[in-house]
Amino acid sequence: MHTPSVLICEDDFLLADALRDAVVQLGCTVAYCVGDIESASLAAADVESEVAIVDLNLRGTMAYGVLDALDQRGVPFILATAAADRNIPEKYAGAPRIVKPYSLDALRQAMVEIGAISAY
Repeated sequence: MHTPSVLICEDDFLLADALRDAVVQLGCTVAYCVGDIESASLAAADVESEVAIVDLNLRGTMAYGVLDALDQRGVPFILATAAADRNIPEKYAGAPRIVKPYSLDALRQAMVEIGAISAY
């Protein structure tokens, strides 16, 4: 059975820790976990992962460049944000979203939506 690897970009330590636990509960592994825009940009370009969970606002900087790098590499991503639809650029509006505080069910649904895990 294949175990998908996940890149987590989340600036809140407690939320990042909860995401790590949830990712493992869903049968995936955490490839890397970062909390600032510089590290997220480097990870998006270099870390081997099959999916990414990206906090849209990393310490006050919007993570659009991170999303673009992931998209360029063909890595599907889940937006971790409470931003209203009107505040998300159209280019990223189709990506699945999870809202803080993250729930296991919401993460599972988003991971199924992008094909990282099966619904069963």
